[in-house]
Amino acid sequence: MPRIKHKVHVRNAGNINPEQIFSIIETRIVNEYGRLTNTRKVSPGQWYQYFKQKIKITKVEEVKDPLPIVQKIPNWFKQFWIFTIRDVLAKLANKQYMVVNLLLAPVLAFFIAYFVKYYAFVGVENPQYTFFHNSNIPVYFFMSVVVALFIGLIISAEEIFRDRKILKRERYLNLSSSGYLISKLTILFSLSAIQTLSFILIGNWILEIPLTEIRYWLILFSCSCYANVLGLNISSAFDSAVTIYILIPILIIPQLLLSGVVIDFDKFNPKVGSPKGIPIMGGGDGFALGLRSFYGYSI
Repeated sequence: MPRIKHKVHVRNAGNINPEQIFSIIETRIVNEYGRLTNTRKVSPGQWYQYFKQKIKITKVEEVKDPLPIVQKIPNWFKQFWIFTIRDVLAKLANKQYMVVNLLLAPVLAFFIAYFVKYYAFVGVENPQYTFFHNSNIPVYFFMSVVVALFIGLIISAEEIFRDRKILKRERYLNLSSSGYLISKLTILFSLSAIQTLSFILIGNWILEIPLTEIRYWLILFSCSCYANVLGLNISSAFDSAVTIYILIPILIIPQLLLSGVVIDFDKFNPKVGSPKGIPIMGGGDGFALGLRSFYGYSI
């Protein structure tokens, strides 16, 4: 066998075809008519004798020790920590993902705040911006909530969908699904906290809103966390990334429409809403909370 393998190896320059080995072993005798017979050139007994002469089998000592347990499942906290570290390292390795997600919120904050920074300059001798006279502040709060919802959905919409192959391989290991989900939520909530904080710092600084007001950040952070959970749900429910991203505006636009900001509650279709009260879906989300906390409006 080593001689045959050596010959095949040299002939094929490093590529061993197992079929050639079997063809050599089963080579049959040709009769006087040039036809193959059912008799081998080398009988199985001869091959066995060649094997005994050329191959020396080392004696293996019998080990009676019990086999070690290699399928020990770590506890929940260990699994949670491993899932978290694995996901964090995967995200840090994707430089483009990190740059886009960390710059998205401050860039949008600068863009929105710069355009809504209104002050009267016609007929004014020394035009100067004052927060009190800026009538676009409600628009800024509304757009802040929209940005928080969209960013929260975007960063979480593919999280579980992207890990489907890994989850399929790990299904037979009986790992904790709750540990996996909690690790995802921990990472997404942390990223949302950084994004909303950077948005508030840039936007409030441009519009001269006091940075000591932590309630604005809490409002946007809660909206972004809600979007994270919603994104994880649609990520686990659908098998196509295209379908997931198509669903994002379908989920967000009705909430904006029913918030009472785009259309006043008393101007809804009478068959949908009633002027006697606010519709069930018309909570105004974070926008209403922002106006209530800042202006003291009774909503």
